[in-house]
Amino acid sequence: MSTMSQYMNSLVVDSDQVFRESVANLLLACGVKNIEMASTMEEARERVARNYFDIIFVEIALPHMSGLDFAQKLRQQTPKTKIILLIEDQQLANLNETRRSEWSFPTLLKSFAHDTLPQLLADDANSIPPGG
Repeated sequence: MSTMSQYMNSLVVDSDQVFRESVANLLLACGVKNIEMASTMEEARERVARNYFDIIFVEIALPHMSGLDFAQKLRQQTPKTKIILLIEDQQLANLNETRRSEWSFPTLLKSFAHDTLPQLLADDANSIPPGG
């Protein structure tokens, strides 16, 4: 586990409350102390306007705006923030390779193994390949 994770501020943006809480609990277990959650893009925007986040998890299929579009805007606004796209297995299977190659964000399947998250926090998130 990275000692850096003890100081990380994280934001989990996902429309599924149970999934958000599961990710938050895993982050707590990894030593992350400040975890905020948002279920909509509007909530996420408000939180980002108020706070700096070291890492933001963004569901790719959020209502009212693509999570990918939101992630791209976040990248422009806060270039040092690690942004991880959350995607369902079926959504990933439905994306064509051209569309997937358009983004430079690591992708975490929502069915990820629990030991993946500590690795993601310890490593440079940009070194995790899409879908990794």
